[in-house]
Amino acid sequence: MAVRGVDELERQVERIVAERKLFERGERIVVGVSGGPDSVALLRILCALRERHGYAIAAAHVNHALRGDESDREEAYVRELCDRLGAVCYASRVDVGGRLAAHGNNVQAAARAVRFEAFRAAASAWGAGATALGHHADDQAETVLMRLLRGAGAGGLAGIRYVSEVNGLKLVRPLLRITKTELEAYCERHGLHPRFDSSNAKRTYFRNRVRLDLLPYIMKLRPGAGDSIRRAAELSADEDELLDTLARQRVRAAAKREGGAIRAERKAFLEAHIALQRRMIKIILNSLKLDENAIDFAKVERIREAIAAEAPTTLELRTSAETAFRRSYEMLEWGPYRADDAAPYEYPIDPLAGGVLPLESMNGTLEWSVVPIERFAPPDAEDAYAAWFDADADDARGPWVVRTRRPGDRMAAFGLNGSKSVKDIFVDGKLPKARRDVWPVVTDKAGALLWVPGFRRSSAAPVTGRTKRVALLRLRRDENFFE
Repeated sequence: MAVRGVDELERQVERIVAERKLFERGERIVVGVSGGPDSVALLRILCALRERHGYAIAAAHVNHALRGDESDREEAYVRELCDRLGAVCYASRVDVGGRLAAHGNNVQAAARAVRFEAFRAAASAWGAGATALGHHADDQAETVLMRLLRGAGAGGLAGIRYVSEVNGLKLVRPLLRITKTELEAYCERHGLHPRFDSSNAKRTYFRNRVRLDLLPYIMKLRPGAGDSIRRAAELSADEDELLDTLARQRVRAAAKREGGAIRAERKAFLEAHIALQRRMIKIILNSLKLDENAIDFAKVERIREAIAAEAPTTLELRTSAETAFRRSYEMLEWGPYRADDAAPYEYPIDPLAGGVLPLESMNGTLEWSVVPIERFAPPDAEDAYAAWFDADADDARGPWVVRTRRPGDRMAAFGLNGSKSVKDIFVDGKLPKARRDVWPVVTDKAGALLWVPGFRRSSAAPVTGRTKRVALLRLRRDENFFE
């Protein structure tokens, strides 16, 4: 059935498309449609505009098969909706479970990867120049807040872009000025009856907690804050685009690809403004096809500081599980990480003095401090990246040693009878094999293992009612190290 008439929300989207030059007249467009109100509204809006602009519209639906019958009902709904709107439907069922191991058992990352593969296949089959997605103003506000909390730079605070590209797939988001409430009202006006994903109500994921708790709290404190965040993101995106253009020009002039690596002279970076240096590094990391979420400010800044420093003149920093940055005097290189080159390390630390130890081979940092028991607030008991010990216990006296594992390493694990090998701890914890030779362990001065960060602590020096001082350790690591 053809869509007739144009309502005010459709006109608003039409103006955004024209202002931002999102689509060409007569363009073939694939719309990613989950069955939720955002993507359903987008599909109908573009169908309503297709006669006026000559668009050819198809929908791509991905059944992730993660929610049983609910997922199947969504697929059936999208197929029926496409029939009603006269849009071709490319529906596919994907194996998210089969992709989990490649994404560190991160369901969201695995689902995103297979979803974009399905979108790419649909775009190819339809001959589409663009894939339209239903991200809206509320998504934009959530994204900016999440990136702000994670320490993003100006580029990250630009949030979701109207147009972006993922491995050759052009993604267009025409709804970034439209709120969720407006889209739901549009669906109700036109009798669309979209489906609602039950997993969006779970607070397991960081984004859901921002959506359900943080953003409503901010809106309560400051009505209209969502619009303010969205406007700031749009301004940042426009300015970021200009700076990116300047940075790309410098990268094209300074860097060259040789085999699987990208090489440049250090001088080319030092001559650029610091803001452009960071962007140049990020552009190069993107060219290595790192996930955008893996390229955070801390990672970029570690590389920039390594380039700018007078010493050391030779070093290697991990940029992902598969890639590394290397400096050799005045030459810089980004390329494949060679696991065979991972050197074992061993660093003594004084547990009573407190300090910070960079662990560059795994893009992490070990921090430790000592606090009186009266001021000690135990971290979450499920946080395996923190451990605490009675600082004055006989079996915890320093110096301690932070090192890589050795053959035969075993630990008397807390809560278990007997001991367990570090190898088995890594296997049970699903630490990828390539990471095991750079992962830290902490031992006492006699060499007995105290803690395998991220997995288990030993039974040594527990905090009890007699404890006076607590030694608290925390491993901070790249969030994408497992991927």
